[in-house]
Amino acid sequence: MIFLVALIGQVLDFGWYTYCSTQVKMAAQAAAAEAAVVCSDETKLPATVNCGSDLIDKMTAAANTVSIGGSITVTNPISEGYFCHDDTTDKLVEVGTLDARPDDCTAQGSSDIPGDYVYVTVNYTFTPLFPGLSAVSLADTAMTSEGWMRVG
Repeated sequence: MIFLVALIGQVLDFGWYTYCSTQVKMAAQAAAAEAAVVCSDETKLPATVNCGSDLIDKMTAAANTVSIGGSITVTNPISEGYFCHDDTTDKLVEVGTLDARPDDCTAQGSSDIPGDYVYVTVNYTFTPLFPGLSAVSLADTAMTSEGWMRVG
C-alpha cells in the first residue's frame, strides 16, 4: 500500500512539473506578445527604447496570466534586435544595432527588410506537490524560458 501511495505521488509530481514547465513557456510567449501589441505603432520602435518605461510591467502582467501566474518574473532588461533570415543556414541572424537599422538583409542573401524582435526571459520557482516524497523534489526548482516575438 505504501508503495502505491509513493508511486501515485511520483506520477502526480511529475505531471505537475511537466504542466508548470509548459506554463512557463507559455508565459514567456505571452510576455513577448504583449510587447508586440503594446508597441505595434512604428513610432514606438525600437520597443525597449521608445515604448515606455512601464513595458516590463505590462510584459510581467501578461506573463502572469497563465494558470500558474502570480509568481512569474520577467528578467530585466528585455532584449531586442534586428534580425534577418539567413537563407544558407535557415536561421535568424542578428544584424545591425538598435541605433542603426540595416536597410535590407542582402548580407544574408535576401532583399527583405530586417525584422525587429523582442526576446524575453521569464523565471518561475517550481514547488512540488509532495516535497521530499517524489524524485521531482530533487530536480532544480528554477524554471526558465525564453520567448521571441517580432514587433516590427
